Amino acid sequence: MTVDWHTLIRLRERHRQAAQETVSRERRSAEQHERSLQAANHHLQQRIDAKDSLWRELAAGEREAPALDPDRLRQASAWSRVLGRQIAEAAHAAMESRAARDRQQACLQESRRLLRAAAGDLEKAEQMRRREEAASARLRELRAEDRSEEAALQRWASSDAASG
Repeated sequence: MTVDWHTLIRLRERHRQAAQETVSRERRSAEQHERSLQAANHHLQQRIDAKDSLWRELAAGEREAPALDPDRLRQASAWSRVLGRQIAEAAHAAMESRAARDRQQACLQESRRLLRAAAGDLEKAEQMRRREEAASARLRELRAEDRSEEAALQRWASSDAASG
């Protein structure tokens, strides 16, 4: 069986290039997911800081004017509930963003594995082509040696017959 190594190598090279392009796309997507996660975490931290700031400001105001203002406390409590809902929503968004990032990282790892496999297949095909070329060259050398030996034997036999 004869293998067209050049065609096989071109095919394997196309597979490797396609795998490389997939890795590049997956890497860009993973970077985008990472940025989304960072933005979600930043938003969550902003909401937490806003709630903390609300109560710190209320406590600081109470130290300056120790009289407890029920309206101010009621407004702070209502705003705190709003911030609490926002914190819960931001935490949920961050959790979903983290899960999406993790799924994308898994896709990226799989793409990298496929790229390594494609590169390995290409390398194997190139090695097999080199081996076959070396074997063909060696076979040509052996045939040339056989022809030389056959020619030498015929010359010897003809010179032996001519002298005898």
